[in-house]
Amino acid sequence: MVMHRRAAALLICLLAAALSLSLVHREEIRSRLVQLTSNLDGGCDKKTPRWLSDVRSWAKRHKLPGIQIHLIQNGDTYECAFGKAITPDGKRIAMNAQAVLPYASLTKIFTASMVLIEVHKGTMSMDDRIYELLSLREYPLPNEQRWQTITIEHLLSHRAGFNRAVSGDPTLWPKSPCPHHLNELGRATTDFEPGGDFAYSNLGYCLLGVALERLSSERFTALLDRQLLSPLHLSSVRVTDPDNLQQAGTALYFANSSERRMFHRLDWPARQSMGALAGTTGDFAQLLVVLSRNRQDEWAAAGKALLSPREDCDETRWRTCHGLAFYSHRENSQERMFWRDGSLPGVTAFAAITVSGNIFVLLANSRDPNWMPVHDELGKIVYENLAGIGPWHSLPPDDLVEK
Repeated sequence: MVMHRRAAALLICLLAAALSLSLVHREEIRSRLVQLTSNLDGGCDKKTPRWLSDVRSWAKRHKLPGIQIHLIQNGDTYECAFGKAITPDGKRIAMNAQAVLPYASLTKIFTASMVLIEVHKGTMSMDDRIYELLSLREYPLPNEQRWQTITIEHLLSHRAGFNRAVSGDPTLWPKSPCPHHLNELGRATTDFEPGGDFAYSNLGYCLLGVALERLSSERFTALLDRQLLSPLHLSSVRVTDPDNLQQAGTALYFANSSERRMFHRLDWPARQSMGALAGTTGDFAQLLVVLSRNRQDEWAAAGKALLSPREDCDETRWRTCHGLAFYSHRENSQERMFWRDGSLPGVTAFAAITVSGNIFVLLANSRDPNWMPVHDELGKIVYENLAGIGPWHSLPPDDLVEK
């Protein structure tokens, strides 16, 4: 009996200690909130989720003047803007949720969706060879046997053999071979056997854009409008360039003069299928909503393929498992998140969607030149909070949004 009483007393003490630690933890979170909410002015159209203060802190730490966020979480939708937008005449005004900002490589999600719509319709196959689709036999190509085996799936998943870390990015050459000078493709190197390694490639998505044009006998922009923009009412999305951005009232903040020169030297017409779209976070989030719907339509069919993890890949390792257009990440038995980022001088872009349908899209009007670890830092913040495992989620439900 005495032993039972002692055990009960010990259990009560342990429970009290745990409760005390929980209360201390919540107070630490609340005190951190006080420090963080002074980062960037702004907010959401509804009460702002508290965890976005971590995103604001991240943006300030990396000197991003303004950010636009569209968040769908637990059935609630938030349109948010923080910090400053920059007008073409150099004035700083409050960032707003309707500002048109470049999507950078988020553009590739549109291209991949268009390809997979054609696959769903049966007009294109994942096994189709780009060598045949683009009649590349007409051009002298080094390692021609490799070119002959590159498939649509290889191009979508960045496994076609082009490694910009080894041989550079042909789309950044003064005269890009794609899309308008395919006779210059002989200067582009295939660095490994198609289907082998993963190596991110802008050239691959440019070739997909050309394949779509050849297949449809339409310009890429016309096909984009017919398949996605008009039927899904994505009214802010357009092909852009520096002049178009200026007409939209948007200017970007460049970290240095080298970044500015690089932005203006880009061959914007050649980048339509890989990095030249712009729009709002809201319209990009709407695309993700449509792709993730459980319906019997061509968009959902494309989305099912896009939002599938790569098999036999360790998803606990960040920026490792790339499927057809998204990376996937999953910690232990937690929820899986698909994500994609984009970067250009003056541009930061990040989008994510979980299996349960939580969505986060961010656009910023600047970038840290050392952008990849900066994006990875953001991605881990987003994963913790979309999956509901971040420290903010230990708060009571009523405290998860700002009062």
